Order: sequence, then structure tokens, then C-alpha cells
Amino acid sequence: MAFVIVTADEVTIMLGENVDATGNTTANKEALELMAISYLSDLMRYNIADNYAALNVDAKKIFSEYCARFIAVACIAYNMAGFTSRIEAEDMLNVHIMRMNKIEKLLVDQKTITYIKGA
Repeated sequence: MAFVIVTADEVTIMLGENVDATGNTTANKEALELMAISYLSDLMRYNIADNYAALNVDAKKIFSEYCARFIAVACIAYNMAGFTSRIEAEDMLNVHIMRMNKIEKLLVDQKTITYIKGA
């Protein structure tokens, strides 16, 4: 299996350098991406995976950003021991969760959905 919409580089930048390698496996990240895609598809009532290639490159990056952040949250939370402090890990989680919440708010707005589909 391979990533569907996110790239390994997009995930790596969101993980940060201190993420624990035990949970940071390709198989885990691929499974987490599928969960994120399913969630976003249900949220928007639009099949993102099947239609991703047809979407405008500028409009569709919001999906890969969300998926990369979703993967990062799970991998960071898996084991925070590698970070210089628990607060560092929690700060990273908070930044990702804050941005994911903003993306979710955009994706439930019908104007955003219309733009993404028609861009």
C-alpha cells in the first residue's frame, strides 16, 4: 500500500525531529491517512480519494495538509518520550489540532466545497 493523497515529505515535516520511531512506521502512517481521508469525505459528503486527481492542485492541498497533521498527531501522541519535554510534544499537538479545526470549519462551508470542486 502507498499514500493516497499525502506525501512522505509532507508527513515528515509535520512529525518534527523527535517523534518516536516505534509508532512512526510506514504502515501506521498509511492506515492513519486512510482514516483521515474517510473522516474528511464523510465531513464533506464528497469522496476525496476517488476525485483527488481531478481537483485543482492549489485547492486540494488542504486535504494533504489535514492528513499530514492527522498522522502527526497520532504519531506524536503515541509516545512523547523522545521530545525534550512533554510540553514540547503537547505544543506540537496543539498547533496541529488548532489548524485541523480551522480546516474542518472551512470544509463544512458549502462555499468552500463549491470552490474546491470547481477550481
